[in-house]
Amino acid sequence: MKNTHFSVPISKQLERAAIKGVDFLKRRFLGAFSTADDCLHFQPMPFNNGELFGHRRLIPDVVRMMRSNQIGDIDLTSDPTSRKGMSHGYSVGIALDP
Repeated sequence: MKNTHFSVPISKQLERAAIKGVDFLKRRFLGAFSTADDCLHFQPMPFNNGELFGHRRLIPDVVRMMRSNQIGDIDLTSDPTSRKGMSHGYSVGIALDP
């Protein structure tokens, strides 16, 4: 993941994209900036026990944390985009009550 950064280097700032007119370098968000290729490589790892292309990239403890409820008993049902019985881990939604 050579194109994922918490702070985008000056050499890569011209490669940034705006989505719906929002320049994400002018907004402050928690998290990382990444390319589509890096995101596509990262997303399957929690479901493949931390492996990508047959190589371990994430240790099992990290995968367990990613796939565990990280918001406790916060009720998200007032949010119209949430689903009852669902919660959130790190980077993935999880089913608490299928």
